[in-house]
Amino acid sequence: MDEDTTLNVREKSRMKSGLRSAGIPCARHELVTRIEEATSFLAEVGLPMVAKPPAGAGVQAIYRLDTTEDFASWLRAAQANPAEVWLLEEFLTGREHAFDSVTIEGNTLWASLSDYQPPPLEVLRTPCVQWTVVLPRAIDGAEYDSIKQIGPAALRALGVQTAFTQMELFARPAGSVAVSELGARPPGAQLASMIGFSHDIDFYSMWAELVLLGTFNPPDRVYATGTAYLRGQGRGLVRTVHGVDEMQRELGHRVIDARLPRPGQPASTSYEGEGFITVRHENTAVVPAALDRIISELRVELVEAE
Repeated sequence: MDEDTTLNVREKSRMKSGLRSAGIPCARHELVTRIEEATSFLAEVGLPMVAKPPAGAGVQAIYRLDTTEDFASWLRAAQANPAEVWLLEEFLTGREHAFDSVTIEGNTLWASLSDYQPPPLEVLRTPCVQWTVVLPRAIDGAEYDSIKQIGPAALRALGVQTAFTQMELFARPAGSVAVSELGARPPGAQLASMIGFSHDIDFYSMWAELVLLGTFNPPDRVYATGTAYLRGQGRGLVRTVHGVDEMQRELGHRVIDARLPRPGQPASTSYEGEGFITVRHENTAVVPAALDRIISELRVELVEAE
């Protein structure tokens, strides 16, 4: 990947400017260093909005600003370092999806789609919510058509030639799709493993062959896979996990990967939580039903350290 393309996929403002220039829908945005720039953007797009660093990945340093009090509080914090640059964005709503794909010499040869419930920013705002991601077995339905058109178009607009990329998009209530983020890397939050489970392959070997040899054999998608992210209620250390025995009796045969929270484990600083459970099945409908059961019945109890 050349320098220009690296900057296109690394710098969020440059990324979105490139997408908008190519006619790819994405959030309106503004790089700000001064109060006047921030308040001008607020007047243009209104609330809620999102504040984030201009480069990087993940959601740890991303803030959703819902009220004028949120905006004022963020502005005071941002002013603590006058040299710091922030990216303000229009807040997108709708169903959030991931478009993970392999591109070779500018052609997107293969893609995996997944569905978030709820979107990660909502998870970040609600510390105890347990959330899920589902990779449906079939991704040829009409509900994914716009994503499969916009995903490769966005990669072309940014100059991606040969890479594994992860893109997040919003399917908005009115029916349109907008790009939220793009990274020239495999996905986090257990998604890379889930892609391997869904296609019954060693994902990491596949990725290494792409990076080292520039070769890729598109695999068939033979399972639906999903992960429930287990997040504790309270603060401090994990005391116990309620409902494990019942879950294992009912759903243990569908679990393909898991990391259960351990007593004494510190509360996670990541939105992924203290642990996870991944399930898979040939029938897509079975997977979200199992995940709903998991997040409804398993409860991670946290207690303050003595």
